[in-house]
Amino acid sequence: MNKTLPLVVVVGLVGVGTGFLLRGSQPRGGAAPTEQAKSQLIQASMTPAAGEKIIHTFPTQEALQAFVNFWQQRQERLLRMGMLEGYWNNDQGTLNQLNSQLTTQYQLDLAKRHVLDTEKRVLLEHETPAAEPAAAEPETQPASEEADEGKVIHTFADEDAMKAFAELWQQRQSVIVRMAVLKAYWDSENSLVAQLNKQLADDYQVDVAKLYALDEQRRVLIERPAPAAPEPAAEAQPAAEPQPAASAPDQPVEAEPTPSSTPSPVGATPSQTGQ
Repeated sequence: MNKTLPLVVVVGLVGVGTGFLLRGSQPRGGAAPTEQAKSQLIQASMTPAAGEKIIHTFPTQEALQAFVNFWQQRQERLLRMGMLEGYWNNDQGTLNQLNSQLTTQYQLDLAKRHVLDTEKRVLLEHETPAAEPAAAEPETQPASEEADEGKVIHTFADEDAMKAFAELWQQRQSVIVRMAVLKAYWDSENSLVAQLNKQLADDYQVDVAKLYALDEQRRVLIERPAPAAPEPAAEAQPAAEPQPAASAPDQPVEAEPTPSSTPSPVGATPSQTGQ
């Protein structure tokens, strides 16, 4: 009886150890289904949703990042154009005020040329020279000396009044020069934006007049539907809040139109005030 009990114990221990070994040698059945489910999820995410219009698919993450950098470069140009336009419009308002003051206080016709005679303390008005004809006719006579003397449109009471006018005129000239510089910068930026818009259309099929969303996970560029047409005036609804422009790859990419009010040069050539 004593010899039989240890043998049973030993056999039992061997059986338990063998069970553990056999259990450890069995293949893991859960790994294959997990990878298969992951693959199915990836394939499902790559399938366009109902009504979704994908206009460009990026082959690599580097290609997607290149597009993001390119788009941000365009947004920076548009922002700079907006700032220039703001400065230009501000100067335009200042110029309008100066023109109003000059025309009402000194009876200036800004379409004509003016000369300040400091000795007589008078402001002279001259007709703007007409464009020369292509071929001068034989009967054309030179202008008379009387016409060149100019017409007195304002007489200054003293030196201080004349200096006040000269300072006002110089301020106007400075505004006109600054506006010309701002417009030159704006035109340069506008030309660069036009080039960027063309490259976006050629390389990514982007129409900057439309709205887009960038899906970084799927590496696709999606064209968003156009906003609904506004209600008639009789049934006007509260305006929707404007959507911010895209500035990061994980945000919707929205096309921003070029500024609606394009700065333009001053209509008339600035008059000259001589001494």
